[in-house]
Amino acid sequence: MLRRLYRQRRRIVFLIVCVLCALALSGVESDSLRYTIKHQAGGQAGLYIGVFVAVFVVFAIAVAAALIVLLPGLRRTLECGGIAAVLLQLIQLFGPSVLPDGALAASALPFWYMGVYFVVATVVERDMFYRQGLRLRFKSTGQRRIQATQAQVWAATAPELAHVETYFSGLLMRVVPRPDLGPDMQEAHYSVGSSTSLVQIQERLDWNAPHRLHYRFEPENRPEKAPAIRGTYEMVSTARDDGATDVTVTHDYPAIGMGTWLLIWLDDLVGSEVDGLQAHLEGRRDFSTVGWAKRKIAAS
Repeated sequence: MLRRLYRQRRRIVFLIVCVLCALALSGVESDSLRYTIKHQAGGQAGLYIGVFVAVFVVFAIAVAAALIVLLPGLRRTLECGGIAAVLLQLIQLFGPSVLPDGALAASALPFWYMGVYFVVATVVERDMFYRQGLRLRFKSTGQRRIQATQAQVWAATAPELAHVETYFSGLLMRVVPRPDLGPDMQEAHYSVGSSTSLVQIQERLDWNAPHRLHYRFEPENRPEKAPAIRGTYEMVSTARDDGATDVTVTHDYPAIGMGTWLLIWLDDLVGSEVDGLQAHLEGRRDFSTVGWAKRKIAAS
């Protein structure tokens, strides 16, 4: 469980940065607080402000940790909520000059927050602006020493028909050669829950069992729950004298939407995947986000 929290460290830090920005903007908006910070920050008032900020940050960390551990499916509410809090403070700071009197009354702020949160969540979840050309590259590498042989690592990572039962995520359903598309082409079907599958067209770029596999993939279909990600996957393994294997996994997605990029970056996707691979091969419970998603799909 601590490993899952560690993998979510970026999300927690992102939330804390948003909280601190929102508090700072709140101080700019408040004349009395701004006066206190300017003239009394070195005295008891400054101590009170510091304690308040520290308590607020600790509370935010505790809420984030509890949500990630108990309800990981709602983890995106953390970044969306943090961004919405900052935007709401900006609206309060600059809105009075353009909004009608009373529009930003205290009683209206919860509705403003819900509205801003909805907009942020929509932009993030639906990869808005992707068609307008806002696309980002994601490339990440994870390394791990795993107590397993190279052959076992290969059987857990190579999307081949012979490894459907041993594939580390448990979501590989079948692999179908596609000689009509080329000699190194295949069609891989992955379960995404509710009797739905994600179908990938994969081109083998390097297939040197059990040392290295490298393939390019793109979705043939796009289930509603699966983002349209295309790119390359690479696994390199090196045997050690003690029987363990050094494994390096690399994901490279040349152009993905902002919301998808933010999700997998905050999730530390490759680190979480390597955690899941290690847990699978070493026979331990998988507490990674990838492991949680696998169990959720299996139960649907």
